[in-house]
Amino acid sequence: MWSILAACAAVWFFEFYLEAAGGALSLKRFLYVYGAVPAELSEGRGLLSALTSMFLHGGFLHLIGNLWFLWIFGDNVEDALGHGKFVLFYVLTGLFAVAAHVL
Repeated sequence: MWSILAACAAVWFFEFYLEAAGGALSLKRFLYVYGAVPAELSEGRGLLSALTSMFLHGGFLHLIGNLWFLWIFGDNVEDALGHGKFVLFYVLTGLFAVAAHVL
């Protein structure tokens, strides 16, 4: 779980850096490429974004809220499943959420 928390935080800091250093256009391009864009996914393009979008956040409060809930509730699930199965669970539920979003 700590690796997922760290990955989400690292990606958010990179998003923050892009906005500060490269302007809104760089961040917009990054989010378009790595975020789940339903029109692209329904056409069979950008399939990797179904995975990468799980680590993107729309702002600081979004990041903190998600990390907090993952830390509180994910810890219990990880204790029950074990680390490897928890990561698989996280990825599969994320892919399911992206599929539901596309539909």
